[in-house]
Amino acid sequence: MTIDTLDTERAMPLVKLPLRTTVVTLASGARVLLAPASTFSPERFRELAKDGEITDVVVPNLFHTEGVVPAAKAFPNARLWGPVGIEAKKLDVRWHGTLGRDPWPHDELPAITLEGMPSVAETVFVHSPTRTLVVADLAFHMVDASGLGARIVYGLFGTYRRFGVSRLLMRTVKDRGAFEGSLRTLFEHDFDALIPSHGALVSEGAKERLRDAFAERDCKV
Repeated sequence: MTIDTLDTERAMPLVKLPLRTTVVTLASGARVLLAPASTFSPERFRELAKDGEITDVVVPNLFHTEGVVPAAKAFPNARLWGPVGIEAKKLDVRWHGTLGRDPWPHDELPAITLEGMPSVAETVFVHSPTRTLVVADLAFHMVDASGLGARIVYGLFGTYRRFGVSRLLMRTVKDRGAFEGSLRTLFEHDFDALIPSHGALVSEGAKERLRDAFAERDCKV
């Protein structure tokens, strides 16, 4: 039961955005790859198979989609999971399940789909044995951001050199009640660490920090 990460970055206007792909190895032997980075080649993804084949590749939201194509080439026998609405992206892969709609098979890694923001449709995951929450865009932790571009971009998001929930994410919320209900479901789970796709790991105190970050965005959780 381990969690491994592989980090990279993607050039964006004014900044280089850090990206993180996470692999969770479960007691069952399943190995779940979360948020395949768009900059990785199939060969780079294969590095993640050194401790065993990947059984599931998960696209956690509609923003993190491009990496699934090289990941599927790297792991042709893996099941591919994507969010509601992923078919509209017309990616050249065969999906095996839809997050939040089809049964998720890994009880050790509960999947919580966040309702109320259909243009994002993010699902987050809690690794119960290590009390670790894995998110894509639900929270940023850009404590190492530097430079004028980062100050401008992440300052607008409200995440410059701090842990926080992006203002951009909150603008995608169309049904506040449904979204806050999903957050309350998430906070019923036991987690203390947090692995974001963007920014530094949070080793402890993640639940309270995330709760405070949503309170800053006037979310009732």
